[in-house]
Amino acid sequence: MAMALGFLTGILVGLTGMGGGALLGPALILGLGVPPVVAVGVDLVHSAVIKLVGGAIHLRRRTVDFRLVGLLLLGSLPGSLCGIALLAAARARGANPNAIVTKVLGVALVAASLAILLRVWVRGAPRAAAVDLGRQWVVAAGFVVGLLVGISSVGSGSLLVAFLTVATSLPGARIVGTDVLHGALLTAPAGALHAWLGHLDPRLTLTLLAGSVPGILLGTRLSMWSPEWLLRPVLAAALMTTGLRLIR
Repeated sequence: MAMALGFLTGILVGLTGMGGGALLGPALILGLGVPPVVAVGVDLVHSAVIKLVGGAIHLRRRTVDFRLVGLLLLGSLPGSLCGIALLAAARARGANPNAIVTKVLGVALVAASLAILLRVWVRGAPRAAAVDLGRQWVVAAGFVVGLLVGISSVGSGSLLVAFLTVATSLPGARIVGTDVLHGALLTAPAGALHAWLGHLDPRLTLTLLAGSVPGILLGTRLSMWSPEWLLRPVLAAALMTTGLRLIR
């Protein structure tokens, strides 16, 4: 079941180019009954491995904006530490971190669905509509994304790609390359911290990777014939529905 879930997630990520964390985390919680904090840890480690491979490919293709990656990490790494620290503090005070993760994940999914729709709309608008923001805003955006990633594992893909599409004039390939490398450098330490806190199922993670790697390869090939204008709104609707279900 877990390998099939990884395969399906991989196909969807390959088809749409975003939403890996937003898809896998809720599926683990709602589909396999994995505790939310463990689902976040598994999702982060899984994402780190996948994005390290993708990041290496984008480095060879020179589709990475290193300045933006650095600015984003200035905010996202402290943000992820704050998110994980909030979960640890909640547990220390007797609160249920699973309940916190569930609610934050629901909100993040709703935000991710809106971000996907925003990206679809912006891609159809004139490219001159993009505005290059100052470094302080990029760092601030990185902090918000890192905070969400630390708590819910969602944000390093869907939200950041939408932000870069709206806030910069980078071409699509460099937006994706910048997002993937940043995501790898963010999810790796965040996943390691969650593993250190005991929020990881190594066997489940390896099983998911065994399914997701061929799934991504297949999804990438299928994306050549799949209409993006249809796939992204469908993904957004699925994330919105799941997010609202988790919030209730």
